[in-house]
Amino acid sequence: PVQSKSPRFASWDEMNVLAHGLLQLGQGLREHAERTRSQLSALERRLSACGSACQGTEGSTDLPLAPESRVDPEVLHSLQTQLKAQNSRIQQLFHKVAQQQRHLEKQHLRIQHLQSQTGLNGGLSHID
Repeated sequence: PVQSKSPRFASWDEMNVLAHGLLQLGQGLREHAERTRSQLSALERRLSACGSACQGTEGSTDLPLAPESRVDPEVLHSLQTQLKAQNSRIQQLFHKVAQQQRHLEKQHLRIQHLQSQTGLNGGLSHID
């Protein structure tokens, strides 16, 4: 890159536009993080409810306890299908959360880069 003889400094208006854009980006990131946090909270509640429901059925007498008794294959198939569907949904949610986290990390790096270019590191709050 060829450097000009004198560096060009940004005008006050350009700095205001950049600062406003960074502020909006930060607010958007905060909202996105809050949505992700609430989604994770909801997922944890659902998993907890599922876990307690599974623990509640451990001592249940609905299923035969004698080894010679047989469980209806349709019931087993239905349970397996439900578990596979739930497992698939959980995997999708984990992948989505990981993808959102990578996206947030990239945006955070972009913000840090812009802050270092404009010298605003100390002027804006740190986003984690």
